[in-house]
Amino acid sequence: MRKVIGIGESVLDIVLKNNQPKSANPGGSAFNAVISLGRCGLPSCFLTEMGDDYVADLTIGFMEDSGVATHFVTQIPNSKSKVSLAFLNDKNEASYQFYRDPEPENLVYAIPPINPDDLVLISSFYAVNPSIRYRVQPFLKKAHDAGAIIYYDVNFRMNHASSIPAVMASVRENFSLSSIVRGSVDDFKVLYGTTDAREIYEKYVAPYCPILILTNGGNPVRIYTPTLRLQFDVEQMETVSTIGAGDNYNAGVLYYLYKNKIGRADLQKLQSEQWHELQTEAESFATHVCQSIENYVSVEFGKKKAPTR
Repeated sequence: MRKVIGIGESVLDIVLKNNQPKSANPGGSAFNAVISLGRCGLPSCFLTEMGDDYVADLTIGFMEDSGVATHFVTQIPNSKSKVSLAFLNDKNEASYQFYRDPEPENLVYAIPPINPDDLVLISSFYAVNPSIRYRVQPFLKKAHDAGAIIYYDVNFRMNHASSIPAVMASVRENFSLSSIVRGSVDDFKVLYGTTDAREIYEKYVAPYCPILILTNGGNPVRIYTPTLRLQFDVEQMETVSTIGAGDNYNAGVLYYLYKNKIGRADLQKLQSEQWHELQTEAESFATHVCQSIENYVSVEFGKKKAPTR
């Protein structure tokens, strides 16, 4: 059976507004997307590591309740799970502080079987972090060689700018292993010093990966393929929180590919109408999440999206 495989960190997100706590939810970039897809009834699992504490118990139970398989969660003995504080500004945009124990060296975790056209999601600094590259790269290589669709959300923020010389080779390798690269204009400004969409695609992405989805906050989304240059407007709206917006945009893309039985060999054949449908689906996921303090779609939203068997 085709499935979604996410890989990334899991954290407990404590959200504060006006310096007062508003919520505490399990989170993480790829984690948020996979939870949404599990709630939508897609066969999903998540590869991550966490401590052996109450936060881990809470997170594992939450994954199970959301329909996400937990067989590939690695718990590190005698360690604490990661916690983040998310501070919302007047626009409900978040800035973060993270608290984590150092990870042991040479950590090994189980990897699920990977089949052709499985949907693999990886994102953020986790995808290029030098301290864990030894286990991320072989997984991505295995997924690529197995014929999976690898969706890489660059999600590279300014706080990691000093690491660029150490991670640039990994960024390019991730591009080369991926079927779709998704990034924001801000991500590429940090990495390459440019916000020019055509330059980003033609100079930095296309030599390695044929498809780029380029987001830009509330500005139009651009999608580039070897034969298409597309632009789609984004609905303007009031938000409660933007923490899970990009993560759930990713979930919407993967949901569309799964629902419409689009395999890796089909991606470059998609026509503009299909990309428009994909963009609409992705935006619906992101918009829904921005209306609540949670990082993922609601259970009710997921039930409406669940594929019929």
